[in-house]
Amino acid sequence: MQANELMIGDWVQVPGNDNPMFLKVFGICPFLSGEYYAYTNPIIDRQPLWLKILEPIPLTPEILEKNFGRPYGLGWYDVYELKRIEGEGIYYIRDAYRYPSKERFSIIKADDKEITFCSLKYVHELQHALRLAGIEKEIIL
Repeated sequence: MQANELMIGDWVQVPGNDNPMFLKVFGICPFLSGEYYAYTNPIIDRQPLWLKILEPIPLTPEILEKNFGRPYGLGWYDVYELKRIEGEGIYYIRDAYRYPSKERFSIIKADDKEITFCSLKYVHELQHALRLAGIEKEIIL
């Protein structure tokens, strides 16, 4: 991963054979060589992790259901409601699993028309999109 892809609080993983380790980023710092490393626990981290060994966590329906409840189906899509704003509309995540030509996950803002806010592949992208939409949500893995 690159330093410009991450924000404080993002979830990342250290890939493992069958059991990857999920970590939350608490700091990103440059090293003299120009490479970056991440602190993943501010209390017990003695050795930071090089960003080049970290990988994004793929976004899955299981992660969405754990955080936003069961989806409801709308024809070709499943929908996870994120937030209703009186007078502004609804933010929701669309899972286009039955529509292979589209990005699978997208955040949509629906008022009198639908606007795709962004497409998502990874958990950290979901975290960024929620922050940009003003939705305070701690993602649980």
